[in-house]
Amino acid sequence: MLTGTGRWAAVAAVSVAALAAAAGKADVVTERWGIAGRVQHPGTLTYDSAEAGGRLARFDLAAIPRSAKVYRARLLMARSRGYAAGFEVFATRPGPDGKATPAKEPLRPVPPYCRWFDVTESVRAWVGSGARSAVFGIRGRGYDRKATCLEIAYAGKLADPPQQVSGVRAFYRAGQVFITFKEVEDLTEGNDRFGWGSLIKKTRGYTADGIVPRDEKRELRYRVYRHDAPITKQTIGAAELLAEVLPASGVNTRMVRRIWQGENVPSKLDDAFIAVRLAVEANKPVPSGTGVYVHTVARDGESYYAVVTAVNGVENTADLAGAAAGPVSQKVAPPEPVLQAETYTKGRYRSSDDVIVRRYALWAAPPLSPRPLQYRIEVQYYPNRIPKPAPLEVSHGMAHAFSLARRQRAEAIVLVYEDGPENGFYVGANNCHRTLKSYRQGTWAPWTYRRQARIVEWARGAYEIDDQQIYCYGSHWGMWELRHPEIFSVFVGWGSAELTRGFVDWNRANGVWGPPSAYQGKPDGENPYVMCNFNDYVSADPARKLPVQFLISCTGSHTSEMSYMSLPKYKRILMDARQPFGAGICKVSWGFKGTAALREWRAGKLKILRDQSKPAFANCSLDDNPGSGDIRSGDATGMLNGYLLWRSEDITDEPARWGMTVYLDASAPLDACTVDLTPRHCQKFKAKAGQKFQWTNTPLTEKKVLAGGTVAADKHGLVTLPQLTVTKGRNRVAIFPAR
Repeated sequence: MLTGTGRWAAVAAVSVAALAAAAGKADVVTERWGIAGRVQHPGTLTYDSAEAGGRLARFDLAAIPRSAKVYRARLLMARSRGYAAGFEVFATRPGPDGKATPAKEPLRPVPPYCRWFDVTESVRAWVGSGARSAVFGIRGRGYDRKATCLEIAYAGKLADPPQQVSGVRAFYRAGQVFITFKEVEDLTEGNDRFGWGSLIKKTRGYTADGIVPRDEKRELRYRVYRHDAPITKQTIGAAELLAEVLPASGVNTRMVRRIWQGENVPSKLDDAFIAVRLAVEANKPVPSGTGVYVHTVARDGESYYAVVTAVNGVENTADLAGAAAGPVSQKVAPPEPVLQAETYTKGRYRSSDDVIVRRYALWAAPPLSPRPLQYRIEVQYYPNRIPKPAPLEVSHGMAHAFSLARRQRAEAIVLVYEDGPENGFYVGANNCHRTLKSYRQGTWAPWTYRRQARIVEWARGAYEIDDQQIYCYGSHWGMWELRHPEIFSVFVGWGSAELTRGFVDWNRANGVWGPPSAYQGKPDGENPYVMCNFNDYVSADPARKLPVQFLISCTGSHTSEMSYMSLPKYKRILMDARQPFGAGICKVSWGFKGTAALREWRAGKLKILRDQSKPAFANCSLDDNPGSGDIRSGDATGMLNGYLLWRSEDITDEPARWGMTVYLDASAPLDACTVDLTPRHCQKFKAKAGQKFQWTNTPLTEKKVLAGGTVAADKHGLVTLPQLTVTKGRNRVAIFPAR
């Protein structure tokens, strides 16, 4: 047990009513206690050894009046890295024997940022007892001992408050309250077109959280409060601290153009690139020097908000005339992106190809993101070419990948959304990153795809979208769309079904997810090593519906260290599970152009609707050899199901009959092939396990049955026609219950 010693002063006999009256006339004073640095009471933190290991952090609180009311106390700690070893903090209370009695359970960092501990009750107990110190137990490593400090807001005299913000404004929109304010220091010097290079020179850089200030002379922050009552000098002590906002929060650090150099870095640091400012109202960037914070509401009702300046932790809680806003009527609702800018370019690619590009910002909070963050979205399309309703192509990518050049179909609306700052294979990272939690204490979740589902839902309402033609363009990482066949009709990606195969991916997984041991005992749904293994997901239930997959794996020389060895296995699993797919084999270059079905679909000649039956092909006699997963095995280039096509216009899908026209593309090396065919995604044609069916295969050029027979549905209710002959001349295949 963690224990400590100390001498207790006698508690003054002051009535509760007298204390409350005194507190009502006092200011809310916020100060810090610590070893050194940006603290008002340096030299007040010492560390002692604890009986059971670990340390006792002891803060000398002699500077606080014994009768002072404590409004809030935060234990602030720092890590040296984004991810670090775990440690536990135990609050204590003064015991009757003069020793510190620790709580049974460790403290949890305060969500959603998880960067400090709430120790209000503990500090109240220590101050209320008349003790001149407060003690906390710390077990483990991974924190900066010298940077630890205790911040206390208490009733006292605020002697020298910092300059206060002004012009605080708050309004509600789609489940969120947008708060803006005039900063006390404008890094962009009142210039709405301030150069990005000049801004960066004033700072230590930027992250997805915003501009990183230098903090050389002082630590300037803006603190956002919420309360159920108007926030005044008398009530701010009871208000809820929502967030601490960095300077220049009105600058959109997600809109910096970047290039890939192992990490995302600015491609330009000169003033030719303007520091883009955020818009909280459609297409209206905030003025220079405006701070921005967006709060995702947790409950319905009215709330009041305030923003106060804090310098080295000391807040201006005395002057709130222009720092408070409200009441704001609000309710819980899904967030919606805010339009940041729109461009209309005539004849961008060809004279008839006008292009509309709309850039949005989405402010997300848990469960859509690991912590409150702003994300970039772009919507691009050719207004002269898209039908109404239009297909929707959804793609996730890095900032440099936001381009119509990556489009799959010219008649589609292209929606590209940005991944999280901790790229967890375009799925999600452990939310312990940049917090006080360890991997084990943190939580993994598919944050990226939770946002994706919300963004697609929003796009369906904002644009005329054909719900039957929503598809995803993936990449090497990320296949989560396979879990959502109710949304997506087609998945185009590399098909890396086991993200942790390959030394690069294994190392990255251990970095952004943590080691597998961090998830021992946790539900499978919280374990990325389970949830991101799509070899297991597909093989576990062949009957489940999946989107049609076009796998465009490229450059074995690149992916050999990034899950390449899992690709042949996944293709075999797709065939065994009778899932519709076409795949490429390409170990030597980026030259794979796709299967015939992919080319026809991209050209708009083959429609693949979400709720329409499709053929699953397997074991085609024209297939090339994908190998075993070793870069030296199999064919260097080739395809699986590469030349097989079908007509989507004349599909028969009735309770007692299924029919489809299938054929070989003209580019096939032979005029005929054999292949297994299984009807999938049937809407009306249903088979029971063991039920017998008759089938026929009729060449359209001959009008007579080429072959036929009887088959039985397997245990999953799937009917497979083995080694069916398919020709370039087109074949009509029919299946019906056996008589």
